[in-house]
Amino acid sequence: MGGPLRMLRGSLAALAVAAWPAACAAAHRNAPAVPTGAWAPIQPPIAFVDATVVPMDADHVLEHHTVVVRGERIERVGPAKDVAVPAGAMRIDARGLYLVPGLTDFHVHLNSPSDLASFLAFGVTTVAQLSGGEATAPDILGYKRLIAAGALVGPTIYASGPLIDASPLYNRVSVAADSPAAARALVASQKQAGYDMVKVYQRLKPDVFDALVAAAREQHIAVVGHVPDQVGLEHALRAGQVLVAHGVFFGVAVLDSAERYDLRKLPALVALARQRGVAVTPNIDAEFARLAVSEGGLDSIMSSPETKYLARPVESGWRAQTPEGVLRFAFPPKPAADFLMTLTKALADSGVLIVLGTDYPALPGLFPGLGVGDELSNFVRAGLTPFQALSAATRNPGVFVARHIAESERFGEVREGYRADFVLLRANPLVDVANTRRLNGVMVRGRWMPTEAITQLRQALTAQFR
Repeated sequence: MGGPLRMLRGSLAALAVAAWPAACAAAHRNAPAVPTGAWAPIQPPIAFVDATVVPMDADHVLEHHTVVVRGERIERVGPAKDVAVPAGAMRIDARGLYLVPGLTDFHVHLNSPSDLASFLAFGVTTVAQLSGGEATAPDILGYKRLIAAGALVGPTIYASGPLIDASPLYNRVSVAADSPAAARALVASQKQAGYDMVKVYQRLKPDVFDALVAAAREQHIAVVGHVPDQVGLEHALRAGQVLVAHGVFFGVAVLDSAERYDLRKLPALVALARQRGVAVTPNIDAEFARLAVSEGGLDSIMSSPETKYLARPVESGWRAQTPEGVLRFAFPPKPAADFLMTLTKALADSGVLIVLGTDYPALPGLFPGLGVGDELSNFVRAGLTPFQALSAATRNPGVFVARHIAESERFGEVREGYRADFVLLRANPLVDVANTRRLNGVMVRGRWMPTEAITQLRQALTAQFR
């Protein structure tokens, strides 16, 4: 297995280098200064009247319902004829519209405050930052706290600390744990700093990995991320890692000596993930993005209207990619994408918790926010129902956070007491997940933003930070 593991490690290294150019504005590390125009005004109670609610507790809709929001929470959900709109409330006529939980991208690497508005523009109200608050990004913990306090408009952020590896593979995004004692100290320091998760990486030794997982269990902090080469998937699943951040690690585990996928080995690993309660982020679209670049599609990707909203270092990093570069250290993308489609269906059939993540901006074409819709479509192509696919971006991340992040808010369903994160759509996403892009507006932490307001915020932030 040494050859495939080296290939995978090199592939992920190449992607990370592309995603994190050194030129990113380090000035964002100070403060954090709140972006102009991004303050979150206090709003009165808001009532979405006569909506078709897609609650995501089951595969159904609730017709002619009213949802009342007070502050950052859902106060009331019920039939329109039974729910009184509070005096002084803002009334939103939702007849003919579908009220759906806000979407989640549980694997991102924020590069600029403008990313926050880009995610909102596509209905993404929650993100997981899986690389800490390194110098190439905005002040992640600062923005996380401002958003949670209601002082800043943006998706709710859950964050891991910097990658924990045997030695700093990337000086800007990783820290070293070369002994069990060092691993225990890093877990304690990341917990103390305010991170929600610790992220393991490629080269940790088994004894260090085991010490890290044990320390994380004592500290009540979730272990997520890659599967270290010397640890292996089965060991990681049994030891207590709770999220595998790339489905490709299942591919590594089922490779035979000819470096082809032996699907006969897959059911046992999927069953083990289910038994141990481990969540998986398939990351299918990353392989399709790599395939597109390898086939000469970079110019087409960079001609997207979304390009103008990218942080300049991301745009320049994408433009520097070559077909040879994205293939140099990786499995051929078409078989890899096909395997991930097979894996995703197997995970869904077995009841493993699938959590959608895009790994923005690891490859050209993984646009912030837009990529969530692409991955939803991939899930349906893999054989999931629209409800199963949409669950991976709504209910499932909420379940994961409730299980593994202490003192967390409930979200991911339209339910009384849950965080008021919604998208208001013009068509039913349970019929076609592409309808998640037919936005009328977004509510994030109880702040209602029609699409026009989000566009204005996005343009302002891009102009300020690009």
